[in-house]
Amino acid sequence: PRGPFSGIKWYCEDGTVFPPAEYACAEHGGGVQHGEWSDRTRQLRSQGYRVATLLAGIDAAKAVAASDFPDAYAQLLVERFLLAIDNGWILRKALFYRGALQEEDERKGARNLLQAMAARPEWIDSRFVALRTGVRMLPHGLDTASAQKVREMAAALSERDAGFTALRAKIHGTPEASDAARVRTYAGAAKPELRASYEELAAEIDRVYQPKPLDQTLEAAAQAFSRELAIQKSLSAARAAYLRDSDLVSRYRLTADVLMSLRRGLQTIKSAPDRLRALDLSIAVEEENLRLGNTIRATVDKAQREGDVMLMRAAADAGYGTGLLNEREHSSLQKSFETLSVPEASLRTYRSELRHLGLVPGWSTQQVRFQFGEAMDKLAEIEPKAELFVQHQLRGSPLLFYSQVLDALNHDANGLAGVRDTVFGKEISAGFNALNPGIARGVLHTNPDMQRSAQFRPDGIYVLPETIADLPPIAGILTAGAGNPLSHMQLLARNLGIPNVAVDQSVLPTLQQANGRRAVMAVSSGGLVEIADDGPQWDTVLGKAEQPGANVTFEPDLNKLDLSVRNFVSLDALRAKDSGRIVGPKAAKLGEIKANFPDRVPPGVGIPFGLYRATVLDRPYKSSGKSVFEWMVQSFRELEAMPAGSKEATAFAEQLRAEIYATILKTDPGPRCARGGDPVRALPRERARSALPELRQDGV
Repeated sequence: PRGPFSGIKWYCEDGTVFPPAEYACAEHGGGVQHGEWSDRTRQLRSQGYRVATLLAGIDAAKAVAASDFPDAYAQLLVERFLLAIDNGWILRKALFYRGALQEEDERKGARNLLQAMAARPEWIDSRFVALRTGVRMLPHGLDTASAQKVREMAAALSERDAGFTALRAKIHGTPEASDAARVRTYAGAAKPELRASYEELAAEIDRVYQPKPLDQTLEAAAQAFSRELAIQKSLSAARAAYLRDSDLVSRYRLTADVLMSLRRGLQTIKSAPDRLRALDLSIAVEEENLRLGNTIRATVDKAQREGDVMLMRAAADAGYGTGLLNEREHSSLQKSFETLSVPEASLRTYRSELRHLGLVPGWSTQQVRFQFGEAMDKLAEIEPKAELFVQHQLRGSPLLFYSQVLDALNHDANGLAGVRDTVFGKEISAGFNALNPGIARGVLHTNPDMQRSAQFRPDGIYVLPETIADLPPIAGILTAGAGNPLSHMQLLARNLGIPNVAVDQSVLPTLQQANGRRAVMAVSSGGLVEIADDGPQWDTVLGKAEQPGANVTFEPDLNKLDLSVRNFVSLDALRAKDSGRIVGPKAAKLGEIKANFPDRVPPGVGIPFGLYRATVLDRPYKSSGKSVFEWMVQSFRELEAMPAGSKEATAFAEQLRAEIYATILKTDPGPRCARGGDPVRALPRERARSALPELRQDGV
C-alpha cells in the first residue's frame, strides 16, 4: 500500500527532515512533503535502478549539471512510462497513499527541471528529442483555477463520504484525465444524494483535460511570444491559414510546417521559460497533427500516388519537427521526395526512392534509442516492459502515419512490378508485407507457446503476434497482423537481423497446414517473399543443411595474427588485407571502403587485437591470481568437458558469456583512450560529442 515508500516526511530547505506536521519547515527556510524511500527502494537505487524518482524540491540547475544526469533523466522518463502503461507499476497501490506525492510540488519541480535543461545548448540540439519527450511526459504547467477547483471539490466530497478518501488522495497526488472515469465508476455505488456532486466533479475533470482548438492555441501562443517577434508573426500567419484552409490535408501540412518552424526557431529564443513555452506549443500542435493523420487514413480509401507522396513528405517534416529525424536525415529525404514530385516516373525510380524513404523507421528508432537505450536496458532487468518504451514513443508520433502511407505505396509499387509472393509453390498477390529482408532456414512453428518464448529454438521460423515483450534469437518471423516498421516486433527483428514478414489472416491457414515442417523463408530487399519446403535445391543458396546442434568449428589463421600493434589505427590506414591480422573484418573492410569512397565514410579508428589483448585480456581477473585471458581459457576447458547440449553446459555457457561481457564492459581503457589527457570514462558525453562534429551532426 505504500509502494516504494516507508512513510511521509517533511524535507526542509536547510536539509532538516521532520515527521509530518503542520508548518514543520516554517523555521527552516520552507520545504516540501513527500514519501520517504523504503530500504528496499534505496537498495535498488544503489544498484543503478533509479526507481521512485521524485521532483519535488529538486535543485534543477545542480541536477542538470551533474555528469550522470542524462542517464538519471532517461530512467525517470522510462519509469513514468511504466507507471502509465502498467496501472501505476510500483505505485499501483501507493497512488492512493495520501501525502506520498504532492502534485503541485512535483509539477513545480518538473517545470524547474525542464527549464534548466532548455537553458543549455545541448538539450535543444543533440538531445532535443529527449528534452521534448520529457516535456510531453512530465506534468509541469502552472496551476489553474480549474485544477484548484477539482482538488477543492474532491476534498469536500471526501469529508462527506469517507469511502472516497482514497480516490481523493489519488486526485490530489497524481491527477490525470482518466480520474473522471474513476469518479463516475465510484459514483455508481455511492450515496444517491451525492451522485450529482460526483458527476459535477467528473465533468470538471473533463474540462481540465479537454484540449483547446488549435486556432485558439496558436492565438494564445502568439500573444505570449511578445519578445520574439519573428515567432509571433509566424504563429499568427499559421493561425490565419488554419482558419482559411479547412480541408484535412491542408491542415495536416500546416501542422507539420509549424512543428518544423518551432524546432528551428528554438535556437533563436533566449529565455528558458520561452523555450519551454515553445516546446509546450509543439506538443499541442503534434496532437492535432496525429488527430488529422488518423482522420485522413480513415476517410481516404485510395489516394493518388502523388497525394500519398505529399502526405509522406509532410509526415517526415513533422518527424523532423518532433526530433525523430536529424537535419541531415531530413535533407536526404527531400531529394527522394523531389524525385517523386513529377507527373511521371519510371517504375525502377519509384521503387528505388521508396526503398530510401523506407529507411526512416530505422533512423527514428536509433534516434530515440540513442537517448534512452541504456535506461531501457537497465530497468528491463527488473521490468521487461521497459523495452516497449521506444515502440511507444514512435507509435505515438507522426512517423506512424508516415509508415502507414509508406506501406500502401510499397504495395502499389510491388503490384506494378508484378511481384508475386509464393507460399509452398502457390503464387499470391496479397497477404504479405515484407518488413525486414533476409533468408531463414528452419522448422515452421505456427502456434508457439508465447508463455515460453525464452525457449524458442534458434533454428525456428515462428508465427508471432505483433507485440511481444522480448524475443530470443530465432531464424525467422512471420508477424500475424498488418505489421508496421515501428512495431516492437519489427524493432526487435531489425536489431537482431531476423527476416520478418507480416501476414494477414488469408495466408495463415496455408501456413498452419505446414506446422512442424522444415521450411525456407526468403525476403528480398525489394519486398519479394517466398516460403517453401526445405530441400536439397536450397543447398546451392544456403549450403548443405546442418542438423540442429551440429558442431561448427572455425579455424583462424594464427600465423598471420599480429599482436604487436597496440595503438588505435586510423581507418585511413586500414585495408581488407588487415582482416584477421591486426583488426577484425568490420574495421578492415570499412577502411577499404573509405579508401575508395573517402567522402562517404566518417573518420574513425580500429581497435587492434594487440590493444584489446593488452587492455582487457592481460589484466588480472578479480583476485584469482590469473589474467582475464587465463581465466577465459580455463573456463572454456571446463565447458568442453561437460556433455554437449546438456542443461549444465547451456547454463555454464550463458553464465560465462555474461561474465565476459561484464568484464569487457567494466574495463577502463586507460589514459591512452583520451582527449586532452582525460580518461574516457570521466569525459562528459557532451564534451566527447563536441569533439566529433561530424558524428554530432549525424545525431550519433
